[in-house]
Amino acid sequence: MRAHNRVREACSTTGTGNFGCGGAASGGYKAFGDRYANGEEFEYTRAGTTQWEVGWGRYDSGANEIVRVEVYESSNGDALVNFTEAGFVWIDHPAEMDNSTGESLAIARGEFMP
Repeated sequence: MRAHNRVREACSTTGTGNFGCGGAASGGYKAFGDRYANGEEFEYTRAGTTQWEVGWGRYDSGANEIVRVEVYESSNGDALVNFTEAGFVWIDHPAEMDNSTGESLAIARGEFMP
């Protein structure tokens, strides 16, 4: 799993499916496709006005979408959000991935490298 700085895109996709990427946000941000190859994984945040979700996703370059793999926290009781509003999606470093908690999650996923 790789993280890149200043990756943020508009996202108007509604429902519980993948997030369609709508182009890099203004202000010097990059699009997911500028930084990630097909199948690469990362932590993300998607937020609108009242709905939000933090999780682990995978970039699908063919569809230019973010596939939601796992939801860590959300405005829907930490479950998958049925988005009804547009917003933005960006690369994030969730609090639960910090220090010992992050190492625990990485070990559980078989990703920990000492």
